[in-house]
Amino acid sequence: AGACGIEQIIYLGTITHEAGTESTKLEGALPEGFKLTRIVIDVREAFTASTTLNLGDGTTAAKYASAKNVATAGVLYEDKFEDVGDKPVDVYAALSAEATDGSADIYAYVAKLDV
Repeated sequence: AGACGIEQIIYLGTITHEAGTESTKLEGALPEGFKLTRIVIDVREAFTASTTLNLGDGTTAAKYASAKNVATAGVLYEDKFEDVGDKPVDVYAALSAEATDGSADIYAYVAKLDV
């Protein structure tokens, strides 16, 4: 449930090149009652050149991360400071182009700010 002011890391899921360009619901969700502070995209295997990744909530395609270049292995960050709300929020990932290679793990940093 979280303690006030303690940031936690949540594994949201993995996206691979097999997902194609369709919006893919990740395994995990952002927990209700928390503040989202950062999204982390750990590109373990680079996607095909010029491929970017958007992360959204199913309504807004790039709400959490917009056009992140995943054509190079490494870690990408998107700082945020927004309320998740009063119910869990599913996160969706979408690639900009069909890729023949690539894999990335997605994490969220969240903190409970209620006293």
